Amino acid sequence: MAEPTDGGGDRQLWRLLAAMASLMLAGALALCATLLHHPGVSVVFVVPAILATIVLARPTQIVLGLVAVSLAVEMLIPLQTGGGRIGDWDLHYQLSRAYAGLASTVRLIDLRQRTPLFDALAGGVLFWGKSYWVFQIVSVLLNSLWLWPAQRLIQLLGASPRRLLVVGLTPMIIIYSVYTWPWGFVSFFVLAAICAALSRGRVAAITIGVGLAGALLTHIGAIGLVAGLGLWVLLRRRDWKLTVAAGLAGVCLIAPWAAFTHTLSPSVLWQGSIPAQFAGSLGQWLLSRPVLLASTFWGIPPLRLGTPLLDAVISLFFFSTTAALLPVLLVGRRWPRPPAPAVWAIVGGVAAGMLLLPTNTSRSGLAETVFTANIALIIAGVARLSAQQARTLGVVTAGLACLAVAALVWRSAIVVPGDPNLTYKVAQALEFFVARFSLVPGILVGIAGIALLGRSWRRESRLVAAAPRLL
Repeated sequence: MAEPTDGGGDRQLWRLLAAMASLMLAGALALCATLLHHPGVSVVFVVPAILATIVLARPTQIVLGLVAVSLAVEMLIPLQTGGGRIGDWDLHYQLSRAYAGLASTVRLIDLRQRTPLFDALAGGVLFWGKSYWVFQIVSVLLNSLWLWPAQRLIQLLGASPRRLLVVGLTPMIIIYSVYTWPWGFVSFFVLAAICAALSRGRVAAITIGVGLAGALLTHIGAIGLVAGLGLWVLLRRRDWKLTVAAGLAGVCLIAPWAAFTHTLSPSVLWQGSIPAQFAGSLGQWLLSRPVLLASTFWGIPPLRLGTPLLDAVISLFFFSTTAALLPVLLVGRRWPRPPAPAVWAIVGGVAAGMLLLPTNTSRSGLAETVFTANIALIIAGVARLSAQQARTLGVVTAGLACLAVAALVWRSAIVVPGDPNLTYKVAQALEFFVARFSLVPGILVGIAGIALLGRSWRRESRLVAAAPRLL
């Protein structure tokens, strides 16, 4: 496994650090602008930070193709469906509107349930866009940033970074990328921290701390991932003090959110948390833990909306860790072996989910809590495949991705009486991208994305044929 030093050598760590810091600072400044009753100023901080991150990432054709595919699906769906908690898509949109100083349906307790970075950044753009379709586009861009550190991690594990194509076509990943919530954005910070943990030097130590802080600022549900990787740093790295200092400095950017929500004490935080609001008896909690764990590997929530086949396909790809990992396990015929920092983060995420997820959501499994863990496992598995196995897995995942996307688009286009997602859309007159601009832009973006991926696939095949050991 490569372990580069960063004493001026690993420029990618510098770029990751600069990107994460700029996004975190932009989110904090956007909240400050709203607190000072000038929310329109936030776009001055947010848009340059997002554009700078894209420039720093230096996206390859594979990255651009994968983002285009997710963006195309987002531009084609007339209704959000699925989700670990049905209605989270609208909740995050309303949170973003609140942080932008716009009219919103959320209450103070809703603002306290989730840390604000994703929604604050989206709100900085929403102040001027003021429509759900704007939130759709910003959400896909932020939730696709994990592709950057994922490509770097594949390289650190000794494989060609072009194998990101296989990882990005996993159906679970595509469905998560088009559902407007922040777990792809959380993965950006966590995977960046894992990449830094596999490197040495002061910049690496600082990058770990900033990455862990960014994950916490994005969603409090990342606390297990952060705790697991943080514990590994304390036990295994001599420069852990730099990591702790950087992490604390990053977490301090939570101050504007604390002022915005009047959340200044641990007791207030706990009272507004999801576990506290949905707590049952101790007996119910204990009985729900085996259900929670089992549903993580094969969990399909109750199907009551009138389209059982489509709902089953979407739920299977969305909620099931088995569906995410099975292709790489069958093709590779061995369990992925992620690097130690990733293992610690995965264990921490699973442990926190088992402890904190409430009783009434146990049928959904750990769901979003293990999304980042699933990505890390898929990356580790793909990195160990032979060239032929990687090509086989690419074909399999592409086929499954087509099935998942077709089911998702079809299901979102069907009007089902009683669908709570439809109720949100109608009650708040939410304008989706496809309703505003028709099917044409989404189809064109999808064609462009597929063309880029196809070109990258053909180039990879030629390289493998010419020099197999490159992969």
